[in-house]
Amino acid sequence: MFILDEFESLLIKTKKKVSSEILGSASLEHINTYREMFPAKRVAKVGLLRQTVQELKDKFVWFFKTYPEYDWNLVLDATDYYIYIKNKENMEYITTSSYFIQRTDTYTKTNRSLLADYCQMIVDNPQILSEN
Repeated sequence: MFILDEFESLLIKTKKKVSSEILGSASLEHINTYREMFPAKRVAKVGLLRQTVQELKDKFVWFFKTYPEYDWNLVLDATDYYIYIKNKENMEYITTSSYFIQRTDTYTKTNRSLLADYCQMIVDNPQILSEN
């Protein structure tokens, strides 16, 4: 039993180390900034727009492993732009803070990231940020 406890402890420490290496030292600040960008309300057919910091942290580990070319500044700019667009559309078809980072298609089991799409849109056309 002792060996299993030690192994579990080592596994948790390794997971924390990996996530801090991927997300960076100021990751908690960035995650909280990201989370606060989404309105603190419930939307019909979508649910709560803000998820927990832990859920978002896990999604961001996946995101930055999958898209290492993007950084926190771009992520926050893309999120800000997404929220700006959704505000102009009266929050119609907005997604949750968690699903914006990563969503798994239930049929194909493939992961998709709307955040990555918005990051790429800004990379391809940086002037859209100055248009809003």
